[in-house]
Amino acid sequence: MVHRVYLVLSLLALTLVASFLIYHNLTPELTHEKPQEIFFLLPPLLYRPLKPSIDYFNSNTPAYKITVYVQPTGSLITRIKLSGEGDVLGTADSEYMQAMLEEGLVYSDKMFLFSYSIPALIVPKDNPYNITSLVDLVSKDVKIAIANPDVASSGKMAVNLLKYNGIYEALKDRLVILADISELARQVSLGLVDVAISYHFIHYWYSNDTEIIWLDPNEIPGIDCQLIGVLKTSKNPDLAEKVLKTVLEHASKSGELSKLGYYQTIEELERNTPYREHAWQVPVACQYGGAHG
Repeated sequence: MVHRVYLVLSLLALTLVASFLIYHNLTPELTHEKPQEIFFLLPPLLYRPLKPSIDYFNSNTPAYKITVYVQPTGSLITRIKLSGEGDVLGTADSEYMQAMLEEGLVYSDKMFLFSYSIPALIVPKDNPYNITSLVDLVSKDVKIAIANPDVASSGKMAVNLLKYNGIYEALKDRLVILADISELARQVSLGLVDVAISYHFIHYWYSNDTEIIWLDPNEIPGIDCQLIGVLKTSKNPDLAEKVLKTVLEHASKSGELSKLGYYQTIEELERNTPYREHAWQVPVACQYGGAHG
């Protein structure tokens, strides 16, 4: 009897020791340790299509957590420079990313092309003012909205587009300046503005509530691209790159990008727009972005 009790106690002790050793070799999600944070800084233009994949990652990879800060690209860059923090940066145009590369704030070999974009006019459903071209913005008394050009890439693009076509001076006092592209898309979808000058994406965000007016190819100064890459402020750039590639691959395979008009090659852009036979010069930074698939 004493021998049996001793055996039971010995087995219990071994079990407790084994449990202790297993517990302390488990991954953070099972030991309730705080997950390792990867800090993404994204403009609304990139957050919208990436949100489902970021949510999926956070739900299925408890050892790590993607925390996202969403602001127009210019505001994101100001934050990075002031705080010296961040793992991944997305830019809504190539110019901002080119500047970050030149300043040595992004790894050129950990940067990826996200999508190509083209300027367009977005109007509420049924196009109440029958807007068909840029000329109509001058001749018709319509409320024209753009995102804030001081910080938002799409707003900066809109101003450049109007200047390129020689109508900025005629329209500048009639422009409604909105905080960012998300607010721009929301207001045009609700009919609060008559037309938005922006990238083509925002039509697909609200495809049931808006229409897209494609511009004459000769009115367009060029195409642009969206880029995303690992910041040199990252404390673990290799991990940040792995997490970023995982999210990008999920977004691409899920079909979310193409559904929202995010085309990852020039050929795909041409197939889905009226510009199949028109070639524009591609910005240099767009050529740096590597494949992530």
